[in-house]
Amino acid sequence: MYDHQEMDQNEAIELIHQYSRPGGLVMDLFAGTCVTALAALRLNRRSVMVESDVDCMLAATTRLQHYYAWLKENNALLPVGTTSVRLL
Repeated sequence: MYDHQEMDQNEAIELIHQYSRPGGLVMDLFAGTCVTALAALRLNRRSVMVESDVDCMLAATTRLQHYYAWLKENNALLPVGTTSVRLL
């Protein structure tokens, strides 16, 4: 596993808001645990996340599942954006 620092959620939201438009596509080639994917979903963007580390991918999948479960439990509207996670 590589030593890396995870991006802060607020930093991801700020960058996505500044450099993309609602409904647009956000691509992260070093997805880690999908902080960028969640930020994209919250801002109504589609996202493609690429990660080569199995542990990170499993953590990302769990994080996304918890997010969708929270939305469902709180009767929140599901985000329009979609996320695709692939292990390379």
